[in-house]
Amino acid sequence: GAAGRLAERSVKVCDNALSAGLLSLLRDSVDDLCVWRVKSPASLCTFWLPRDAAPRTAAEVAGRALLRRLGRYASEFVGIEWWCRNQAASMGAHFHYDTALSGQEAFASTGDDVASPLPRPTLSSVLYLGAVGGPTVVLDQVMTSDNGQQPVMPQKGFSVAPRLN
Repeated sequence: GAAGRLAERSVKVCDNALSAGLLSLLRDSVDDLCVWRVKSPASLCTFWLPRDAAPRTAAEVAGRALLRRLGRYASEFVGIEWWCRNQAASMGAHFHYDTALSGQEAFASTGDDVASPLPRPTLSSVLYLGAVGGPTVVLDQVMTSDNGQQPVMPQKGFSVAPRLN
């Protein structure tokens, strides 16, 4: 069932996940991307790169490169949803459930037995552009369609500290 699939999920840490050139382009563009996300006419929360579209930004090229790094291909997915945040490490972050906010019409099913109000991504990634801040914590818990959690109390978790690519 779903609990078994949740237990099978894991976290993989990759050093030097991107080439130095691509990482440099990404760092150079992150400020502009973060400002555009907030100030765009659509007040974007996230960006969406459909599987058949050509990447338009360094972040989208990086997303495709990360898929290849994991031995996966864009054709296996409906697309890549991504977002960026550029803030002082002292501001911290909040716990949240990874859900698909963009391109939702492309999702037919999450493939899980657990009903959820929003589709969950097949893969999630965090790419640190610096070595400061708190860890990323991943738990074996999902939000259910009745706004509950499964399992009610997480049984397994992973913590990864930020470090430079």
